Amino acid sequence: MLNYPVVWVAGDADLSGPMQKHVEEYLRRGGTLVVDITAAAKLPRAISGVAPTGRTEVAEQWFPDGATPRFTTPFDVVDVTWKKDARVLAWAKIGDKKAWSELPILIRHEVGAGAVIVSTVPHMLGQDERAHPALPYLMNGLTAGLLPVEVRLANGARPRGEIMYQLNKTNEGYLVTLVSCRGIDKTQTGLARVDRNGVRGRGAAHAARREAGARVHAAARARRRFSEGSPRSALARASGGCAGGVFADEMTHTGFGRHFLAGTASNSRASRSSRMRSGS
Repeated sequence: MLNYPVVWVAGDADLSGPMQKHVEEYLRRGGTLVVDITAAAKLPRAISGVAPTGRTEVAEQWFPDGATPRFTTPFDVVDVTWKKDARVLAWAKIGDKKAWSELPILIRHEVGAGAVIVSTVPHMLGQDERAHPALPYLMNGLTAGLLPVEVRLANGARPRGEIMYQLNKTNEGYLVTLVSCRGIDKTQTGLARVDRNGVRGRGAAHAARREAGARVHAAARARRRFSEGSPRSALARASGGCAGGVFADEMTHTGFGRHFLAGTASNSRASRSSRMRSGS
């Protein structure tokens, strides 16, 4: 655990009790811990930076801090108070045009040299039991500074669902797998919808290969972070994928990613006095 730059706690893991000392040591050494509100509620507020109020709301809009709200499948949001030194990375918009409020759904709290990121959307799932769109947003923000290569489309643009790629470390270097999503639209748990006109014929196949002819750029700064033999050296990432309606690239590619990893956060704090219900 201590060797990984990011630890993402999935499921209903209990980090209190005997595990808490390992969590504190991990954060002291500069790690970034991502936890669901279920796990965060069992940690001291001094670590998680949040405290549930006991109230749960239902929202249909969310947005990265400073961005424009966008609609999504209804999802639950656990209301919390958060420490003054914590930063909200994403919000949920509750209500309608006449009466609405905002609740945080991603909160980053610095602890020692490390940081804890708490999601207040239980298990990061909507009421349809599919991944909330803030999930790829968060994933991209966390991996932006860790990947040793960057994948672009042939025209230089970043992928927005046209291609899916996976990165793995081998004994001799890095293996990048490119998968064209041309003509395919698929949700996380649903059946694939295939546009046969988009995948049929030699011309379409050539276009798909050209579209998938992504350029792989070496990122020297990120590569230096990958030490030989380190447990963190194997990393896989799917950007955009074949799922429609996923805002997978906005976080990393608008510069917000610097707020995610420990040791890279901006010193500035957004003024959100009208939204803040923080404690001491």
